[in-house]
Amino acid sequence: MRLKIAGVLLAAATVVGCSSNPPPPPPMAAMPEPAPAPAPPPPVAPAAGTYRGTAELTSTEARGCRAMNGSQTARVRNGTITVAGMRGRIGPDGAISGRGLSGTVNGNTADVTVNRGRCSYHYTLTTGA
Repeated sequence: MRLKIAGVLLAAATVVGCSSNPPPPPPMAAMPEPAPAPAPPPPVAPAAGTYRGTAELTSTEARGCRAMNGSQTARVRNGTITVAGMRGRIGPDGAISGRGLSGTVNGNTADVTVNRGRCSYHYTLTTGA
């Protein structure tokens, strides 16, 4: 009889042992942070010299403004640009700032907006340097 009781206890222990919850899985490793995006390349320093190209009248109220025909020029020298008789400074990032002037110069390309009163012109210029 003792053997029967021992067998029943052994069977009961087995059932209880199998019905317990399994151990939790090991924690997952955290995902590494993504690498930061590379910085954009710095602008190319403007080439000194004469830039040539076209100018387009962009004013919405163009009454009294004359269209620009033929080749237009700009001069870049010592960190300044002169377009249509107006002078602006060229910043380290290539941005043009000046009264009536805005835009960018990047290497051999100049993209300039000139404002004279209600007349606004967009210049697209390049140099062969």
